[in-house]
Amino acid sequence: MTIRFYRVDDEYGNFSNFAPFPVTIMGTVWQTSEHYFQARKFTSNKVMLSVMDAATPMEAAKIGRNPSNELRNDWESIKDEVMREAVAAKFSQHNDLRKLLLSTGDEEIIEASPRDYYWGEGEDGTGRNELGKILMQVRTELREKELQPPPVEPWIFNSMAEPYDFFWSQGEAEQVVVKWNQYFSSLSKEQKQKVIMSDETPTEWKVIMKKLN
Repeated sequence: MTIRFYRVDDEYGNFSNFAPFPVTIMGTVWQTSEHYFQARKFTSNKVMLSVMDAATPMEAAKIGRNPSNELRNDWESIKDEVMREAVAAKFSQHNDLRKLLLSTGDEEIIEASPRDYYWGEGEDGTGRNELGKILMQVRTELREKELQPPPVEPWIFNSMAEPYDFFWSQGEAEQVVVKWNQYFSSLSKEQKQKVIMSDETPTEWKVIMKKLN
């Protein structure tokens, strides 16, 4: 079976960038992945803020597609990576979305937009479907991540060293902290909270992770 989506109220409508799920990227919370994608088109802070503050993803898209707003010079070369970044954040930060995406198995995912021949399949099915391809790539990455065991916790690696101990800035210990921080940052808000609330997590490390949460 091929998975098709387009409108937010479709069976798989949550795959749309217009779906109402906030994403946090580089410490900034965006109302939807569409808001983030459209804002990245510009270097003008004024335009970026107008996109960020747009009441709906449709309004954000209208600002982003307005020809009077000058696009950044490298937009065509980075737009695929920006979209991948937005989609990866969305599906890694929301448990229900991750489960929905993984539930599609290895089925082909297509954005059934009749007008978009780049991100969607277009009216006649000849479009590039780049958004669908990115969703399938993120699905593979999420599946592989779930199969990998989590890295060793710093407090298990060395139960005597405090979080801000110089010990963590050198050699193998530094890599332990780096890998753990990367892993923790990739978790959904619910998963992070579970780690923080665990009786096995030392209090001093809980303080650190609350700041990262």
